[in-house]
This record gives sequence, structure tokens and C-alpha cells, in this order.
Amino acid sequence: MLSSSKLAHMPHTPLPSDPTNDHAKRAWQALTDTQTSINQNPRAIPARVAHVRAIIGLGLRTFALHAIERLAEQGIPDTVTHELNEAARALPDDRVSLDEREQTMWTNLLRLPHTLRPDERAMSAWRDAFGGITWLRASDGNIIRCDLEKGRVAHLQDLRGAAAKLLAPLLGRLNERPCRPILVEGFDPPWFVQTLLDAPAPESSHQFRQRILIAQQDPGEFYNGLACADLGEQLGDERVLWFVGQDATSRMRSWLLERVTVAPAHCVVRSPLVRESASPPIEQISQDVSDAWSSTRDDLIAQMVDPEKPRDLDHWKQRYTDAATDGTPLRVVVITSRFSTYIRHAAHDLCTQLDQSGHNATLLMEPDDFSVTTETYYLNAIREIDPDLIVTINYPRSMMRHHVPSDVPFVCWVQDAMPHIFDHDQGCAFCELDFMVGMVDRSLHEAFGYPSDRLRWLPMSASTEKFTADQSVSVRSCDIAWVSHHGASLEELHHQLLRGLLSGFPGAPEVLKAMPERIAGITSQPTSFVQSELAQLAQDPTLKAAFSTSPPTNGDALLRSYINQLAERAFRLETARWAVSIAQRRSWVLRLHGNGWDSNPEFRAFAAPPLTHGEELSRCYQRAGVHLHASLTQPLHQRVAECTFAGGLVLARVPRDQFSLLNDQAIEESVRLGIGHPLPDDPDARRAPIERLPSAKRLVAELRRLGLCDPEEYADGHLAWPGFKVRGALRGRTDDVCAHTKTFIGMTDLFFANEDTLELLLASALGDDAWRSEHISKARTVLSRTMSMRSFTDRLLGFVYERLDAAPTDAAAPTR
Repeated sequence: MLSSSKLAHMPHTPLPSDPTNDHAKRAWQALTDTQTSINQNPRAIPARVAHVRAIIGLGLRTFALHAIERLAEQGIPDTVTHELNEAARALPDDRVSLDEREQTMWTNLLRLPHTLRPDERAMSAWRDAFGGITWLRASDGNIIRCDLEKGRVAHLQDLRGAAAKLLAPLLGRLNERPCRPILVEGFDPPWFVQTLLDAPAPESSHQFRQRILIAQQDPGEFYNGLACADLGEQLGDERVLWFVGQDATSRMRSWLLERVTVAPAHCVVRSPLVRESASPPIEQISQDVSDAWSSTRDDLIAQMVDPEKPRDLDHWKQRYTDAATDGTPLRVVVITSRFSTYIRHAAHDLCTQLDQSGHNATLLMEPDDFSVTTETYYLNAIREIDPDLIVTINYPRSMMRHHVPSDVPFVCWVQDAMPHIFDHDQGCAFCELDFMVGMVDRSLHEAFGYPSDRLRWLPMSASTEKFTADQSVSVRSCDIAWVSHHGASLEELHHQLLRGLLSGFPGAPEVLKAMPERIAGITSQPTSFVQSELAQLAQDPTLKAAFSTSPPTNGDALLRSYINQLAERAFRLETARWAVSIAQRRSWVLRLHGNGWDSNPEFRAFAAPPLTHGEELSRCYQRAGVHLHASLTQPLHQRVAECTFAGGLVLARVPRDQFSLLNDQAIEESVRLGIGHPLPDDPDARRAPIERLPSAKRLVAELRRLGLCDPEEYADGHLAWPGFKVRGALRGRTDDVCAHTKTFIGMTDLFFANEDTLELLLASALGDDAWRSEHISKARTVLSRTMSMRSFTDRLLGFVYERLDAAPTDAAAPTR
């Protein structure tokens, strides 16, 4: 027998009056450790006492009092048992009565489909089978089931913690990207399912909700799981499907096979506590569906091949000629993702405009918010539609070769400078039926091998159907608004981008640690050529060495993407600071709509909720006195066009680089009119007097007005251009660029480049209704010429018609 003094000095888990999860975790660990000691030495009284203390630490009053009685029978001093008794009796009642279980079960059942609700016979059977078992609730919610009279205890372990631990690798994957359906067997206890339900949406796709299919052979186990805890409204989410009863997994298989063209299951999660296993086994179900998916994919690929009817260039020339001459509609498939932020809306607007132009357009994307589609989904749809044209946003055909046939004209609509596009392998993979339009950078041809005759730069566009001026709007919701998802701090974006780089470039954090500050310094200088300086920064030998790698990873492209994303964020945040400063000084109401503003201490006071695309966004455009826009690469962004078409007024910050449009116009004018002369050491270079070239005069006047050049610049009255600049400008003066240059010139009255010019424009717009109305009307007229969805659609189709007509006809048919 041990003395009370020795027991008093034994280490034990503290017993706080309000135990936390951390305390419960320590208590569970103590319970495990002391049980191990008891198993090794059943007479180890100190371990038994510590074991009881751990039970008390878990809030298990009933179980603790029972264990204390057992200790007393073994001759433990009264002082020790009295202390333990006092601690145990101070705990709240831990028993979960049958009535309480039934009430909790029905709370959860009412969230589920009516077909899952038991009738009285089923309820009576459940009570008979499980009602005699004592349930105890631990402080962390774990349920202990026991028959203390017979010494039987079940689930005496941290099953909630075990579920989180066992599922941690899967949760990590779910946090990274959307996954195909997860199949779960076993709902008693419900912690495995609850852990999956609580998993946040992937960082890359906040709209995605994970599809979960749950099977339970024994309805009694299903009801027990429902009785454990109130599992919240998410239990009834439509993404969760339930298969309960003797044919549970057979019905699960049927459901999956009906949708086999979407995607097979991602994985199986089988609770280790399932008492009655499903038949057939859930693992077999997953394998059956995977085999069926593979067979379907092979069949679809085979059906795409028709060696008797090769669709070569002659076939498509004739098809497009027929469409142009007799009005036969083209069948167009536009592929996008519903989990994108903007491009799905752009894809939808393109389909709408194609339909209005007399063609038949189909938008292909995930069928719902909880599906991840595979190649079979697209191949099946394309087989049924038999399209004459396929359009995707930001992805060339070579990156979708398993999703689309190779012998159908294919347009990649570039909206973002994504790293994967700037890859020589992608350029070399272009075939005769591949085209690229949109934000097409000249380097795609010059550095990455894309065929120049199948590239066409086109400006961004917006729907004049969706965004239409409402003359009845008169109430102003705020003075200044900005709709942008670039509100998070520069440092936050830096660390976010680093997480994506670490796997391929482990040295990135060290070499990039000073980059945010360096980049912000570049973007804050109004007179600098930002894009040129950023490009030089990307060529820094230390940076290039850290990002040097072998294919397939394009280190250069990733580095450029990192630098450009930080630069855009720095540029926009500086603009937001100007707006805050002006609004506070002038007592104007400023609202910043979008992601990140509320988490950034600088702007939290001005943060407003994100807006849904469409009516809500249109109303915001209409009801703000002024909207702001800032971008290093797109001062005439689709947001500018949306706002203008909706009847709002946009003021846009423009960097010096964007005046290259006027600079190239001046070069073309100089060559065409023969004004100026070459330089002796560079035969293609030119030097021309500013006063003799209207384009040059306009360029210099705008730069000086906006403070984008130093006062002494152009003091000699001349512009000089090196030969490579002249050659590039002449090559780049397409009809589209010339038209867009006119649009740009027509919008310069609404541009600003520093806080002072912004404040002057805001004062005019908010203080003079006539000025505001005049500039809105002018901007709408100017932008509709080149930045409407109708204009874009006409030019896109015109480009495909033109290039097919000009293509040689002796080329072999593309491999299908």
C-alpha cells in the first residue's frame, strides 16, 4: 500500500474547471501512457491513480467514479480517493440518455433526405439493439460506450483526434486542389465524415465543394452516428450523398456508373470501427468504377478516329466557306472552369455573343460545384456536339491533348500571361489548326516558337448585353469604389507565391526575400519604364541560378510570373493608398470591394464585400461616383469596359510603358511620311522632330501632363528610336493595334499617374455632374468600337476564316 504523501507527489494531469481541447489532448495522451504502464504491471498503483486522473481530465464523471471505487477496493488511502471523488463529482453529468440520443439523431435526420428517416419499426429495432448501452460524452465531444456492470468499454480513445490524424495527408491534398469524389464507409462514430465536411475549400478554387459519398450497410450504425452530436447544416449539403442499407454499395456503384464520363472516385476512406462491412466491399466498388471509366475513355478516343473521313485543311476550308456563304451556323465549343474567378464569365459572354451572331455555341465546364471533370467528360460532349471550333481560355491545345481531338480548329484565348504559355515546347506543338488570340505577347513568336501567322493580338472585352446603362439610377452608394481582388498585402502575396515555388525551387525564399521591396521601388517611380526594369530584374544572375532547372519546369517563366504578380500588387496597393489619403482629406466615402482588403490592416476600414459578376457588379458600377482601376499591363482592362458600358465612370492609373502605343504610332508616322532620318551607326534607327509629327506631339504632351517623364526630357525637340524598336513597331502595327491605339487616345482624359492628378480628376467627377456625364458618354462611344464582346467575337472568327483560307492545302491531315 502507498502512503498518501507519496501519492500527493506523483505527477498528474491538472483538472481545470473549463477543459480545452488542448487539455483534452493531454488527458488522452496520459490515458494512453498510463494504460500502457498498467498493461505492463497490473499492480502499478501510481499508474492506476494517474489513469483515473486522466479520466477526470476528460470530463468522464461516471466512468471516473466507477474507476475510483475500484481503486478504493485495492486499498488506496482515503485521502487520495477523497480528492479524486471530489474532483469527479464536481464534473457535469457525462451521460447521454437514450432520449437525448434520439433527439440529436432526429435533429440531424431532418437535414437529410426524407428517404433516410426510419419508421417506427426501424426506430424500435434501433432502441432494442443499442438502447441498453451507456453513452458518456467526454469534454472534447468524444463518445464512450460502456456497460460498467460487465466491465465492457468501447471507444475509449480519442477517435476525433485519430480521424484528423489519419486523414491529414488527404486533407493536405484537398487544401491544394479540387479532388474527385471521396467514398466513405462507416458513419459511426461520425468524426471521419465530419473531418471531411469541415475541410476548407482548396486555396486554388474557393468555390469548389468536395463531393462525398457515404455508405453504411447497417442502418443501426448510421443512426448511432447521427446520435453522437449535432453535425450542423453542412450534413444536408447536396454534395454529400448517402447510401444506407443492405444494398448500400451496390447503389453507390450504380450512381457512379451513371456519371462515369465525369470522373471516377479519388480515394476510399473506410472507418476502422465499421461493425458490419458492406457487400460488395467499397474498395471493389471503387475499382469497378475506375475500370469502367478507363474503358469508356478508350472507347471515346477510338470514336474520335475516323480514318475513312480525315478532316484536313481542305475539309475545314470548305466547312467555313459554307458557313460564310450560306449562313450555315458553326458549332462552337467553349471550354472553361466554373471554379475560376472571371474567365468562366468571359466564356459565357462569348457563347452568348456567338449565339446572337447566328452560330451554335456550347459552354463546357464542370456540371456542378462539387465535380472534377476528366478527359472523358469533354471527349463525350465533343463527340455528341461534333464542333467546328473549340475555344479555351489560357490553355493551348497541347495542354489539353487528352481532352479534345487534334483535327478540329482550336483557339486559345489568352487573358493572362500564365507561365505555361511561355514555353518553347508549347510553341513548337502548334499545328495547322491551332490559333491564339487576345493578350498575345510578341515574345511568343520571337522567343518561344509560336507561328506568327496564327497569333493575333486582340484587346480585352466586355458584354454590352450584361452591362447596360440604367438611367433610373440616381442614388449614389459611395463616392469612390474599386472592385479588385488585389487587397492582400505585398508580403502576404510574396509568401503565398513562395509556397507554390518551394517544391521545385527550395532556394527561392532566400534569394527572393528582398524582392517585394525592390519591386515596389520600381513600380512607384512614374518616370521609369517598369516592364523593362522588371525584365532586367528577372535576368539577375543570382535569381536565374536559383531558378535554373531542366524541363518540364520552366524556371524563367515562373520567375517572371512571380515578379509580375508582385509588381501588379505593389502598383495597385500604392494606388489604393492614394485613394485612402484623398478620401480622408476630402471626406469622401471610399469602398474597396473584393478579396484581401479586409485582411490588410491598411485598408480594412474601407473594405467591402466581394461582388458577384453580373447584376450586383453592374449596380456597383452605376451607383458609385467614380470607379478606380490600376494595372501595369492593361489600363484598358475589361473592368474599365464593364463599368463604362454599365453607365459608370472609371479613372485608370497608367504607367509610362503603356504609352508605347503612341510611341509606335509616332514611329510608323515618321517612316510613312519620311520625316526624320536614320542614325549613322544603326541604319534602321530614326531621329525625328517632335513638332512635325502629330503622334509625337500628343505623346510628349500626355507624358508631361501626367508627370510620366522628367521635365528635361525631349528638351532638344526630337524623338530617337533604335533600329530594333523601329522594326518591332512596324511589325506590330496591325489593324487591331491601330484601332486600339485610337481607343487609348480617346481615354487619356481619364488617366492619372500620381496622387495629385488623381485628386484633380476626382474633384471634377464628384463636383461637376455635367463633366461626369460628358466623359461617361465619350468613354462608352470610344470603348464600344474595340472592346465589346461583339467586336471581339467578329475578329476572332474573322481571324480563323482568314488563316484557314490562306493556309496551304497540300498539308497532311493532323493526327487525330
